[in-house]
Amino acid sequence: LCTNAAECQQTLLGVTTQAGANGDAVTVIAQGRASDSSFARFPHGVPLFIAENGSLTPSPPARGYVQIVATVIAANEIAVLPGGTILQE
Repeated sequence: LCTNAAECQQTLLGVTTQAGANGDAVTVIAQGRASDSSFARFPHGVPLFIAENGSLTPSPPARGYVQIVATVIAANEIAVLPGGTILQE
């Protein structure tokens, strides 16, 4: 969870469709389309955020700064387009 706007804007590098431990190589999608069967749990058209545990969620964090990182565009597909940072009140 970032605590100031400058930190938030520099924090997100992208979204990955697989889990990985510290030091593991994973593919990161910084911008564009990503497909994975796990995305089917999200309703079409909703914005996605990063939860405190690092997973994607349709619920914005309850505190701190919020950044939309993707939008659901199909049953198993998201568009990764990190948005602007928004101060959570």
